Amino acid sequence: MRIQSESEVLDPKVRKQIIEEIMAGENQERKNEAFKRYECYKDLTKNWVVQELLKTFSETTVSQMGYAIANVSLVKKVINKLARVYSNGVTREIVGNKEATDSLKELSKTLELNDKFKKTNRYLRLQNNVQMYLKPVPLSNGRYTVKPEILQPYLYDVVEDYYDRTKMLCLVISDYEKNLVNYTTSDVSSAGVRRQTTSYIHQGGDGKDQVIADSPIDSSLSGDENKQFIWWTNSFHFTTDSKGVIISSSDEQENPIKEIPSVDFNLDQDNQYWSIGGSDLIDAGILINSMLTQVNNIGVVQGYGQMWMKGKKLPTNVVVGPNKIIRMEYEEGEPVPDLGFAQADPKLQELMEAIQMYTALTLTTNNLSTSGVSTQLSGSATFPSGIAMLIDKAESQEDVKDQQELFVNKEQQVWDIIKKWMDVYASRNLLDESLLASPIPDAAEISVSFPQTNIIQTEKEKLEVIEKRKDLGLNTMIELMMLDNPGLTKEQAAEKLVEITKEKIEKMAAAIVSTGNQPNEEIEVEVEDEGDQEPGDQVENNLPN
Repeated sequence: MRIQSESEVLDPKVRKQIIEEIMAGENQERKNEAFKRYECYKDLTKNWVVQELLKTFSETTVSQMGYAIANVSLVKKVINKLARVYSNGVTREIVGNKEATDSLKELSKTLELNDKFKKTNRYLRLQNNVQMYLKPVPLSNGRYTVKPEILQPYLYDVVEDYYDRTKMLCLVISDYEKNLVNYTTSDVSSAGVRRQTTSYIHQGGDGKDQVIADSPIDSSLSGDENKQFIWWTNSFHFTTDSKGVIISSSDEQENPIKEIPSVDFNLDQDNQYWSIGGSDLIDAGILINSMLTQVNNIGVVQGYGQMWMKGKKLPTNVVVGPNKIIRMEYEEGEPVPDLGFAQADPKLQELMEAIQMYTALTLTTNNLSTSGVSTQLSGSATFPSGIAMLIDKAESQEDVKDQQELFVNKEQQVWDIIKKWMDVYASRNLLDESLLASPIPDAAEISVSFPQTNIIQTEKEKLEVIEKRKDLGLNTMIELMMLDNPGLTKEQAAEKLVEITKEKIEKMAAAIVSTGNQPNEEIEVEVEDEGDQEPGDQVENNLPN
């Protein structure tokens, strides 16, 4: 069944069928994959490393490896380096209206929009699909504000537009329940114990914290029968139970702003709403941590010598240690008992280099350069620092302009929805004063611009450029100082230049004294300052012998 008109969601039978598809296995697999990506980004890769190890080893073996489970946040580091749209800030203005521009800046601070957009950028690179949900929220004073909330794909479903499947006709928001068969890795004693992990665990009650703060995936209700679904179309808004029956407290089903209050951000759609791909980084993060876990385990297990004994009448209970004696008896004609330790020779260095190489390939295939680390992965660095350096020094070679264009267009949509909510609650005299103090003009066209992104350079490349510009006389010394350190103001660069020049003079004076040169020798020093000293001034050396 394909829905052609949003009015069809008013039919209880249609809603019931949509919810059945939402709860079906195929859609749950999509949500499980999205939640898997979220966990890997949130430093919980170890939850999936255990499952990866179970593909090769028995539950008993994985349980014994619990102490060695690696949890390196490769996914988080890479995503944060790729999502750079708001890394240098953003400038918003309403052209020709300074007062309105000032209001826009205040609203951005009040709603914390810069942080929300930065998070949206990161989750978009992680998931390929994400929503910025702009919902009205009641405050303790009885008034309303607008809260931007980032929805990842496991928290919402979409009914596609009949004529354009890349767009949504209806948005359905619901809680996600982690109903995967998982293996806990919280401690060694529980590692490898198979259990059903959901957003609630039955422990006499429903296993939920309903009053105090709890996990973000937890709902205030338990079980599918109590699950709620929030529905939005351009014309309608209501909440239903798991059977599609409307349970909203208000009889009104109209959408007051006549627009779905959520802006969708999507990457690489192929004639359908949900984007395909983007699993390579997640798979690599899990695999690299699985390999690290095995290296940790091999290093410990095979690092100890394995004791062996041969002969007759060997002791059954042996305690080994420098202060222990092992007594072995034998009679004449019997083989002489023997004891020793077998030493393993694990190729840990080769395994480390393989992991380092795989990490480098993961970075480069995600448009991250590792040239700042080394041109060859020789493995000369110690293992932990080698991996850490690869991830830390990798820099994005991706053109951020494509991402910026997407966010420039989406920002206008976000502000339009905020404006509509403000108008609705202002007309009811229910808008919070923090928003009333920063009005947005009607039909305001918001201009969004981003500071120029710095070119990715190694330290050597940067110094070569500075030296070349100095030789060609393209910049003053102060400008060159600011090229080396863009964070300096002109005044700070001038002060630093004077300080460096003073230090040079002192070193040259010391050299003159040590070599016995005559005083009053003129030393040419290049100085640039806005004070009395001019570039190229002659500085007399009147130091005594």
